[in-house]
This record gives sequence, structure tokens and C-alpha cells, in this order.
Amino acid sequence: MNLTLKNQKQKQKTTLKAVLCFKIRANSATTGPPLGGLLGQYSISPALFCDQFNSRTSHINNNILLQVVIFLTISGEYKFNIKGPTTSFFLKKNLMLETGGSKPGFVSLKPKKIKSDSPKPIRFISRFMIYEILLYKKECSEFMFSSDRSFTSFVKKSKGSIISMGLHICI
Repeated sequence: MNLTLKNQKQKQKTTLKAVLCFKIRANSATTGPPLGGLLGQYSISPALFCDQFNSRTSHINNNILLQVVIFLTISGEYKFNIKGPTTSFFLKKNLMLETGGSKPGFVSLKPKKIKSDSPKPIRFISRFMIYEILLYKKECSEFMFSSDRSFTSFVKKSKGSIISMGLHICI
């Protein structure tokens, strides 16, 4: 693999052995399967990684699914970045949905099994809900959020997820 990682402190390039991408719930990484086996294949100590991950995500709610990217160098050292949850994760959670639409653009969503006194799932999303998702991503995520992004650009970026899930944006 001809990937290189630029070390900011030493201003030198390091050759990467592997790049691992997976999703873990915040503050709940354990050394058991499947994470322990995945890290063990690349000679990364699962206990050390889990401790580091759990300490970095201790301020985030446990049911939030985070995206993790590990950069493993040839020398055996690793660094990992934690990205925020996807927009579709927040949409499903806020609208009480198990899955998005099976046909993109069609409103045919399968709701979670909910109690009879609970409200029915919404198939329309308001701009206020999108704004709340934007604020949460800015506040609680470690991923880079450039300051020049505005609400309208976030809505444009999220529109693909919204349409593919079979949702419609209310004005």
C-alpha cells in the first residue's frame, strides 16, 4: 500500500501499513469480538485501544454510533480519528425508524415497534430538526467542521441522505 501519513510534530512522512474503518458505539468499546479480533490481526493491543477510545468518547452518550478510522504505520504505531455519526443515524433516531425507505424517494418507511401510546413516526423532516442535527454534530464530534460551512450547505449535503431514506423536507 503506497499511502503516507504526514506527522505534524516531526514534519516527516510515514508509510502506512493499513487503514481500518469501522463503527463503534461511544464509550462502549470492549476487547471481545469483533473488535478484539480485528485489532489483533494488525498487532494492535485491543485493551489499550479500548481504553483510549473510551476515554476520548466518555462525554458522548453510549447509544451514539461513531465512525472510527485507524491509521497503522509499518513501525507498528497507530493513530485513530473519531468521526461523528452519520446524518442518516440521526434521522432514524429522531424519527423512530429502524430502516430508511427500500425505494429511494418513496415514502414507505418501516417504523420501529413502538407502544400504542407513543407517537407515530414522522415521514417529513423539518428544517429545525436538520438544524438540531447540525448543532449536535458541531458540538459533540471530534471530526473537523470548517467554520465556513453554513446551515444551507449542510442541508444541501444532507439532502441526498434525506431523499434516499424516503423522507421529505417541510418548509
